[in-house]
Amino acid sequence: MTPQGAVIRASVYTWGEPRGEAIACKLVELAQLGADVAVVHNGISEGVRGILDQGGVTWFDSRLDRDHDGVKDFYVHHKCLLIGQPQAETWRTYTGSHNWRTGSLRRGDEVLLRIEGKDTFDAYIANFDLLRRTR
Repeated sequence: MTPQGAVIRASVYTWGEPRGEAIACKLVELAQLGADVAVVHNGISEGVRGILDQGGVTWFDSRLDRDHDGVKDFYVHHKCLLIGQPQAETWRTYTGSHNWRTGSLRRGDEVLLRIEGKDTFDAYIANFDLLRRTR
């Protein structure tokens, strides 16, 4: 993947442990090479937060306590990774049930689906933008 000009978006429920930190490192690397990277999440570990704070990745916590009772009323739970490369006319949408944690690979019965094409990519981008705007 050539990062310059690439658009990468992700929606993640939980993100941590060595697997999550490796993903965070890769996203930071791609962002620092010129990709436009943004993530919305429900919770990240301190390790992932420290990596993301190195710069380049825009990230948003989706949790919202609307009535201020200490219980989160709204949060993102779906998972997707969107990778668009306009120069190569490549549009990939990955969606499924996995979290970006080691346990998802070792203890879960998870599924990941890759969908090619701009129409699906655009629909997921619109959903990501809605999540970002409304938190």
